[in-house]
Amino acid sequence: MKFTEMINPQSAIKSFDRRSHIVFTENNRTYEAENTNNKVILSLHIDKEFINTTTDKKCDFSIIIPEPVNKKQSTKCKCNGTVEYDQLEEEQVKQIYSESICFLIETKGGDISTAALQIEKTILAMTKLLGIKKFVGRIVASKCKTQEMYTQEYKKLFRLLKKLKEEYSIPYEALITKTYKLEDKI
Repeated sequence: MKFTEMINPQSAIKSFDRRSHIVFTENNRTYEAENTNNKVILSLHIDKEFINTTTDKKCDFSIIIPEPVNKKQSTKCKCNGTVEYDQLEEEQVKQIYSESICFLIETKGGDISTAALQIEKTILAMTKLLGIKKFVGRIVASKCKTQEMYTQEYKKLFRLLKKLKEEYSIPYEALITKTYKLEDKI
C-alpha cells in the first residue's frame, strides 16, 4: 500500500515529494513553506476536496510531514522521490499518519473566529479520517483586528494547539496568524 492511498479522492493531493517550497494562494493571500531539511511532504487541498461536506466548512489546505519509514535511509536519500513510502502494510501507513505533523492552513478575509472554528473542525475530521494527532494552525487573513485574537473561538483553538505542541513536543509554533502572506520554515 502507498502512503497516499488513504487520501480519497486522489485529486486532493497537490504534491508528495521533497520540493523546497510549497505555496498555497487563494484570494490574494499566500502561505509559503520552505522545506529547509529536505523532508518528504504531502500537501493537500482540504475544503471541498479531501473533506467534501455541505454542512461544515473545513480549512483550505494542509501540509503533512510524515515520519520516515526508515530514518537512516530517508536522510541519505538525495532523490526527489518517495520510494520509502510506496511498499507499506496498511498498519504501517496508519502508524506513520499517527506520528505525522499536520499543518492546517486557512486563508480568510477578516473573520478570524470563523477561521479558528474551521481549523478546529478540520482537526477532528483529520483525526477521524487519518488518525493524525499532531497539529499546528496557520491563518492568513486579509485583515486581522486585535479584538479577533480575543474571541472565544480563537482562544479555544490556541489552547488546543498549545496543548498538542506540549504533549507531542511539536517543534513548530502552535498557531500563527498573519495578514496577506505567511512564511514558514519546516
